[in-house]
Amino acid sequence: MDFLKQSQEGLRFSWNTFPNSSEKSKEFVVPVGCLYTPNKINPEIPILPLIPFKCKVCNMVLNPYCAIDESSNNWTCGFCYQRNKFPERKIRQEQEQEQEQEQDQEQKQKQKQEKEKEEKEKEQEQEQEQEKEKENGEEDLFLVKEILLEKEEGYKMKEKTRKIYQDQNKTQKEIFQANKINKTIEMLSSSTTIEYILTNNDSQMSDPCFLFLIDLCCSKKELDSVKAAIIKGTEQLPLNSQIALVTCGANIAVYDFSNKYNTKTYQLYGSRTLDFDQIQELLFLNPRFEEDSESSDTESENDSENETERFVGGANKYFRALSEIKTTIPEIFQDLQPEYWPVEHDLRSKNSFGNATKVAITLMASKFRLFNLMDLAEKIPKGILSGRVISFLSGPPTVGGGIIVDRKKSNFFLSHNDLEKKSSKLDVKPFNYYNNLANIISMIGITFDLFACSYDQVGCYQMQPLVSKSGGHLLIGEQFASDEFSKSFDSFLKNFTKYENLKFNSIVEVNTTPELQIMGTISNCYALDRSKNAKIDEKEIIGTGKTNRWKINYLDPQTTLAIYFSIANKKNNPLPNNKLGLIQFKTMSIDLNGNQRIRITTSAHNYSSFKTDQKKCILGFDQEAATVLISRMAVWKRETEKNGHVVRWIDRSTINLCKNVAQYKKKDIHSFNLPSAFLQFPLYMYHLRRSPFLDKFGKSPDQSTFLKLNLLRQNISNSMKMIIPLFQSYSLNNISPTVEKLEMNSIKSDNILLLDTFFHILIHNGSGIITRNNNHNNNNNNNNEVIKDSQIVNNFIEKPIHDAKLFSKNRFPYPKIIQCKEGSSQSRILLSKLSPNENTNLQYGSEQKSTLTDLCTFEFFFDYLKRVVVGKK
Repeated sequence: MDFLKQSQEGLRFSWNTFPNSSEKSKEFVVPVGCLYTPNKINPEIPILPLIPFKCKVCNMVLNPYCAIDESSNNWTCGFCYQRNKFPERKIRQEQEQEQEQEQDQEQKQKQKQEKEKEEKEKEQEQEQEQEKEKENGEEDLFLVKEILLEKEEGYKMKEKTRKIYQDQNKTQKEIFQANKINKTIEMLSSSTTIEYILTNNDSQMSDPCFLFLIDLCCSKKELDSVKAAIIKGTEQLPLNSQIALVTCGANIAVYDFSNKYNTKTYQLYGSRTLDFDQIQELLFLNPRFEEDSESSDTESENDSENETERFVGGANKYFRALSEIKTTIPEIFQDLQPEYWPVEHDLRSKNSFGNATKVAITLMASKFRLFNLMDLAEKIPKGILSGRVISFLSGPPTVGGGIIVDRKKSNFFLSHNDLEKKSSKLDVKPFNYYNNLANIISMIGITFDLFACSYDQVGCYQMQPLVSKSGGHLLIGEQFASDEFSKSFDSFLKNFTKYENLKFNSIVEVNTTPELQIMGTISNCYALDRSKNAKIDEKEIIGTGKTNRWKINYLDPQTTLAIYFSIANKKNNPLPNNKLGLIQFKTMSIDLNGNQRIRITTSAHNYSSFKTDQKKCILGFDQEAATVLISRMAVWKRETEKNGHVVRWIDRSTINLCKNVAQYKKKDIHSFNLPSAFLQFPLYMYHLRRSPFLDKFGKSPDQSTFLKLNLLRQNISNSMKMIIPLFQSYSLNNISPTVEKLEMNSIKSDNILLLDTFFHILIHNGSGIITRNNNHNNNNNNNNEVIKDSQIVNNFIEKPIHDAKLFSKNRFPYPKIIQCKEGSSQSRILLSKLSPNENTNLQYGSEQKSTLTDLCTFEFFFDYLKRVVVGKK
């Protein structure tokens, strides 16, 4: 199969040949699904400034799998087989082609005439200049030559402009003249993915808005790191960005930027629970205050010039353009101080982050002139481009709405055991509180980003709907004063310098032919109502189901959705092998210029079964896409089932798949043979069982939430690094690094190992390399051979460090780069990822030590798998 073309289009299927009935899908074992990246960057995707052709019955867009009847100027939909007429766009294309041909002929004639005139003018000018030279003598020869050179350059510029004009005409011809038979670009075989741009000249798009929500319940060192990161990050934002600031502690402070010379704050009591209407009244956000501000503006014009302050109502008083306050931003943030209320040693500080989040959402909604937040429709409000609430949290909310834990330190946070057993500690109120806020911001189009740094939990598990439903980012660390936070925040804001790669207020809609049904998606998104002709599986639901439309407020090139399908036909009515199953992905979003972009991706798949055509089914298997789809299902099952049940489900799936795919003789292990498309699948499942997504030992619910949200958001390559890390070995004999197996045998004293788990990059130096480098450093010998050898060793040690920086460049979250020696305490990160040897006694470090572990080796896992499949005890 051509997996390369699928990856370029941002689409990867686990099976490219689908089962022909619902019963036969059990033979495939791995669920039929795909990983779809709606904002995949590919310069080869054609972009048309045209309105797409849609079917009048099923609303599908014209694609290469439709049939065109040029004699009657009709096209037949491949989903519902409805005949549709081409609208005026098709007729206009033909007329424009004829007009362009006539214009080309006219232009050619004009160009000939212009060239003849220019040649005559040149001859006349040369004759006149020769006469002038004779009259003026030798003194003016130099000036005449300069004039001639200038005129020659002018002629060259004219020729260049002509060529540019011709090139522009050619590009327009390529758009409309896709084929000699007058076919549209949508019908070309290479146009399975196409993008339309619909210019929006009527509505005035708002500027991107950024509201910073800062928790002040932290030390001065931590707050200084946050302030430095924000000041540095605002330099990368567009100058038309609207900036707002809200801080929280025992009280909530909302900063008023209406006065250029002096900023003031509105203080709200943090422990008091407020409704949206009350917040709007207290902060003068209602529309009637805007009317009062307009009347005050007219009055202020008649007042004296010495009066600097005036009343400004509405949300505009809290938002200010970055171009206006760019010079004063360092002063505004530098004036922030930690929470000044004294805290007893056995109590937690008063933190009103829950109420502050509600205030920030109310401010952002009022900026977009949305006031009745409890009765919102799912329709995207006009004029909204991008609204982000970037929050910094250093402790759990303890007062007001959305309390995570009580102020008494004797009351501990929730653990995984409390969640599984549903103990009395489990309180539903914070879940419902943040879930309701998440539903509101998802409908409005606001993105919520959470940066939490603390040595203890802060409540990210309860707050995860705010991030997951709005398409935001989540970062968890130990402290803000670290390179991981500063570099992660820097790479996070760097994305906004490349606005052409970002999409906002996106809606992903998936439609299928009648025999295919949509089970759901496991992704960071918000579910919308289904479309009229949606084919939904009502019985089996996976993730966010019962719909075919999902909303993502922020799309970057890495955002990936996992969508699962089922077959509607029963065993008595199997689908024929020649039939094509069509799936169309429609992504509607808004770009920076306020234009609506519609990306259409259509894929076609045949139906078959293992009994009729096993080779065809095997060749269409993508083991990497299948691994990521199974891992997302395992994370989703882990929330409702115990860990042991999920691991057994993975084992049963691996065994059943190998039984249907492998070639073997009963009770003969040596005859077991897997096809090439399935060779790595058992290894992927072995590492998935050991991954941090299923093994929650030593992890808090906040850390597990951080890992889960990143898995549900990243693309295939990054997700595979989380499951099976990248493992490279560097040696002095070989310049280029080699990929090693994740086994204990790969550790050698004379090599350097690099382990990339996406969240960490570990550089493991062998004991021989360390001793050799120490000898060179301690030796004062000036021998040339010794100096050369020390330079070689130093360059060898620096090479994996350089590669680690390349891997971590522009990655969010920025990985923690760890350098360790063989036998050190930090090398346990490497040992936890490697497969142990069959002989537990191995030479590691300076002494022979025994590795005590209850984990089996991959050889034992694979051997046991073969025994179960073959049927030998």
